[in-house]
Amino acid sequence: MQLKPKNKKNIKMNLASATAALFAGTSPLAHAEEVQLPDTNPTSPTSSSEAWAKWSGSVGNLYYAEQDRVTAVEPVVSLTAEFSGERRWTNKLVLDTLTGASHNGAVMANVPQTFTSPSGNGSYTIAPGEITLDPTFKDTRIALSSSWSQPLGANYEFSTGINGSKEYDFTSLSVNGSVSRYLNNKNTKASLGLSLEMDSIAPVGGAPLGLSTMASKVTTGTSDSKQVLDLLFGLTQVMNRQWIVQLNYNLGMSSGYMNDPYKIISEVTAAGPNAGDPSGTYYYDKRPDKRLKHSVFVDSKFHTDGWGILGTSYRYFFDDWGINSHTFDIDYRIALGKKWYVEPSVRYYMQSEADFYKYFHVQGAALPEFMSADYRLGKMTAITFGVEVGRKLDSYGKEISFRAQLYTQSGDNKPSEAFGNLRNVDL
Repeated sequence: MQLKPKNKKNIKMNLASATAALFAGTSPLAHAEEVQLPDTNPTSPTSSSEAWAKWSGSVGNLYYAEQDRVTAVEPVVSLTAEFSGERRWTNKLVLDTLTGASHNGAVMANVPQTFTSPSGNGSYTIAPGEITLDPTFKDTRIALSSSWSQPLGANYEFSTGINGSKEYDFTSLSVNGSVSRYLNNKNTKASLGLSLEMDSIAPVGGAPLGLSTMASKVTTGTSDSKQVLDLLFGLTQVMNRQWIVQLNYNLGMSSGYMNDPYKIISEVTAAGPNAGDPSGTYYYDKRPDKRLKHSVFVDSKFHTDGWGILGTSYRYFFDDWGINSHTFDIDYRIALGKKWYVEPSVRYYMQSEADFYKYFHVQGAALPEFMSADYRLGKMTAITFGVEVGRKLDSYGKEISFRAQLYTQSGDNKPSEAFGNLRNVDL
């Protein structure tokens, strides 16, 4: 298997398809072999629809479940039209349905705890020694995206897209665009991308004022907004006939309403025999209204002759909230004959906690400027084991596949700042 195109146009097609394969987790070389230039022969016996565009698509469904917590069902439909001149139009529809229970941020206690629902019209009680899960959690989301890409002359490529997402309490709209340049006999691709996202948050019962108490439920209005600007610098390189590498740097800037309106922080007594404040004082989440994020991502695909495709990646992330993380990912697609394949994978993730992350607030201590007990901002490690099995159905690209993954997450459930009865509960 060799990348020996007959002309420059083929070289560009090879790199473009290999780059797409890099994101898709499939063989870049296999894609490079399958790519064919549009038939420009006017006498070809094709139908008018086939001459106008070549259509392809995929359908899938994700089922996700956490032990005693959230369950999600997510069908996905995508449709792509390829036109002459290497122009491509891609569309995707995603539907999410989530039900179950979500952790509200309060600490576990050896006394009953009663919480007000986000709307303020209801409440729920957590028994002693039980994790503080909000059983009223449910959500439905619909997301639509559409993108267009095409060459600009012999050495450039342009793409643009729009994305929209709607939930009962959240609306998001974003636009994006990128320009790529081919170098080094078109074995190198340099890219610059820009994305702007506008979010509107309308929490049930209004947007609570950060660090106000659940009892007072002071709101800043019925809704608030957030803006996110992302810049992406990318470099893709075909190393040889078997190996392709990609390097990305992402800069993200967020501003606006960054709090989670459904997360709270428990107040605990300084000496009390109970983990929680007997008066039931809980503060609403408050985070900085700005965030600057950086990430560096390296991805590699290597085709091992006669065996399969080895994929490895590493991502380093850090921001001005004090979080830094490392993600290691490895997968290996193994061909089982001409039609079947199996792809085991493993991912390891670790992160530090945000500067303002707190397990609890001690009664009588001065309130900090920012505070959150959202475990997603805490110190954690996670590992994901997965396996995918797929089968080619014909020679025209039809395929069916199934993937299963097991995700486990762990954190510091007995931190050094725990005292008294807090040492005996899972924080």
